Amino acid sequence: MIFKQHRVKSLIEKLLVIPVYEWPSDTDKFLLSVVQDEGIEHPLRLQAIELAGDLAVVNLELVEEFVKIAKDKNSDFELRLSAIAAMAPIMEEVVKPTYLETVRAIDPEEDIITADSLSEASKTLKEIFFSSNEPEELRRQALKSAVGIFDEWQVDAVKKAYDSKDLEWRIAAVFCMRFLPNFEHEIMESFDYPNTEIQLYAVEAAGRHNLMLAWPKIEQILRYERSNIDLLCAAIYVAAKMNPDGMDDFIKLMPDDFEVQEAIAVVSNKASI
Repeated sequence: MIFKQHRVKSLIEKLLVIPVYEWPSDTDKFLLSVVQDEGIEHPLRLQAIELAGDLAVVNLELVEEFVKIAKDKNSDFELRLSAIAAMAPIMEEVVKPTYLETVRAIDPEEDIITADSLSEASKTLKEIFFSSNEPEELRRQALKSAVGIFDEWQVDAVKKAYDSKDLEWRIAAVFCMRFLPNFEHEIMESFDYPNTEIQLYAVEAAGRHNLMLAWPKIEQILRYERSNIDLLCAAIYVAAKMNPDGMDDFIKLMPDDFEVQEAIAVVSNKASI
């Protein structure tokens, strides 16, 4: 067992430092085996779940395993939370028309994530959110993961979360607004909320919805924000979408920060394609 633990740790450490496109072809099977093995050390299983949620390796079996862990109230809290979080990109990306084409290009024999498996995942996340017996953190993450696939219940859930006096619920609500319609007022209001995480999610939501009403707020961040690099980078990405012709004027004002310059390079490359 000690040798097995050491081998698993070594392989996971390698996956953490190499690009996803260089992962071995059997990475999905390896990660599934780690996630399912209760004899593996807890931190390694958590890392395996996080890695397994990457769209480069996630498949039907892994999604079914995430759902199984999320449902199991006797399972470790952190494992359940990680499994629920791992479903977020799956819920968002798998429904896109490009999913099937991408998977087939990588591996023609891959087990496709089916509509039934997504439906079961959605149902599980909804049940966790509405269960008053579940920990608050699990319920919040269930909401954040569920909104990748729209359902009517999410709108009212996000409204209530936004109106909550609990800051963590409000943060979760603004995060979800990028996926849901008719939250323009709340997004605009969130730009001025005294919490940097909420401001970041407001920027991202405005960009997702192409909310031109938010352009003065985006412009203000581009001109004056220098302490919160994450917020500034998010504004750069959104500005490139909202006002691509005006980007040169703002690029001249940007600080010589690696992340900022990387964001500029990304939007510049997209503009030249």
